Amino acid sequence: MAVQFLIERIDADGTEIKGITRSAIDPQITRDLRAGCSELDPSLVNVTRCTPQFTFATLDMSILTTMFLNTIPHIAIATKCDLWLQAAAAGGTRGGVGTNTKCGAVKGIIIPTRLANVGGLAELSCAFYADYNGAVAPVVYTADQNLPAGAAGATSRWVARALKNNTTVLSKLGNLSLDFGITVRRQIPANSIYSYDTVIERHAPTMDWDTEDLATALTASGLSGAVAGAAGMILYIGQYDQATTPFVLAASARTITFRTGSVWFPTTLRRGGEGEMTVGYRCIGLGSAAAPPLAHATGATLPAETTDAAAYRIGPAKDNTTEVALSDWSLDFGQDWRVSQENTLQWPSYCTLVARQPSFQITAPDVDYLAAVAVGGKMVATAFAAYARKMTANSQQQADASAVHIKISCASGLIETMNLGGESEALINGGLRVTPTAGLTLATASAIT
Repeated sequence: MAVQFLIERIDADGTEIKGITRSAIDPQITRDLRAGCSELDPSLVNVTRCTPQFTFATLDMSILTTMFLNTIPHIAIATKCDLWLQAAAAGGTRGGVGTNTKCGAVKGIIIPTRLANVGGLAELSCAFYADYNGAVAPVVYTADQNLPAGAAGATSRWVARALKNNTTVLSKLGNLSLDFGITVRRQIPANSIYSYDTVIERHAPTMDWDTEDLATALTASGLSGAVAGAAGMILYIGQYDQATTPFVLAASARTITFRTGSVWFPTTLRRGGEGEMTVGYRCIGLGSAAAPPLAHATGATLPAETTDAAAYRIGPAKDNTTEVALSDWSLDFGQDWRVSQENTLQWPSYCTLVARQPSFQITAPDVDYLAAVAVGGKMVATAFAAYARKMTANSQQQADASAVHIKISCASGLIETMNLGGESEALINGGLRVTPTAGLTLATASAIT
């Protein structure tokens, strides 16, 4: 069997990108196959475009420093961008001198595409667009090479640890994903199959996350979102102390800041995988004529988190004073935000909420209540409320009468039955949808009444 290979590292103009978790090279070939006149099989073959692209992900956040030296984060390749593949002989022996392969390019740009927590570590996904320099093909494979000196593992490990809007720290983060929103255009002359240059056209970053710290987050954002304060919305990326205590975060952290004026708003409220309720958010990055939407810094101090941030579980739902027997409920905030940008800018500079249509989705085995709603639905008579029940530190339910629960309610709206059914020898379940018609009201310190 032929010798197999493993991903090793990337050398970008002498800057080594290590800790590669995955990579792929797509030649992006456009070809034309045609049969001549009465021919049964194609006999005319032409390659009309070849615009190669590398995609890769790394655990090494240090390349962010180089990327953010530019107004829009990227690395312009002047001489080389080499993806190294190390030979792996049968039995696990790694290839030595003159046995490895280099996938090399001499021109192009690297852009960040996404930063996300994956398995407890921050992972940065990137794309490299390889261009033609007029002499050498955009990508060249060279066999029987010597690897660069040094180890291929990332020299540091990081985690997206906390968010802060002004002085409000959002703790107990779950899933988090920052989409850099960078779009490019490949410039291909009419007489060439290759791209000669890759140009950045737009930078429209967004960030999605969820948190179990419901009361803190919803109090800060409200039900319809908020504008990032004077300090912006700051993402703190903490570094693990690899040298001595690998489970402890070092004091120094990196930050990526969504500029002042960026907007953030809740998207969903639902039960998470462990049973606790989580609220999902999105932040839309906005810039101005004076500054782009994102900024990066090193040497920051991780903010102190609330270690005993409250946990909440599914609470009851009530149609006026009638409690609906349920097994689950969730809320889609149903917000429609629109962004725009000036012709002279490469990023959005304005964002506004144009419409909202929130809806509760309820799973209910309460057939009596479903029958009372009827197939055609009914209007909310006085109020409809859903509660998130606060738990104690040892996961006991707080009493209904304690004013510590979260209540989201509407004074008017449409209640509809969605489905009713089940399997043989199983209990029947039904569905309800409640669509408020005059907005929602939030109380973060409510009794269940």
